[in-house]
Amino acid sequence: MPIQDDAKKCIVTFNKLSVSGLPTMDNNGLCDPYVDFLSALLPTTGKTIKTEVVKKSLDASFKKIPKLPLVVSNKERVETHSLTLRVWDSDFASKDDLVGCATIRFHEVFSKGEQSGIVI
Repeated sequence: MPIQDDAKKCIVTFNKLSVSGLPTMDNNGLCDPYVDFLSALLPTTGKTIKTEVVKKSLDASFKKIPKLPLVVSNKERVETHSLTLRVWDSDFASKDDLVGCATIRFHEVFSKGEQSGIVI
């Protein structure tokens, strides 16, 4: 989405992001999880916004959580959109495997206030 002159920018941040109870994805009985973020409001730069990979873990807390720069024109409301978080298993020798995903609807977050906590 190209940034328009009348576009407003806001940043979505996470104070904490973790996953737990992940299924076994690798031969060693563990998983190498990371999370990527999808939204129609994220600028399309050709680069995926994602966390770091946590090696060998079925319960991971991510230390470096990217800030998500949303771009909203004055003709649309951020509350009508959502953010999808996809959990992947990083694989060295093959394509990464999708472990699961969750969708956060922005209207649910903003109705609770800017500093709300959500467990998904």
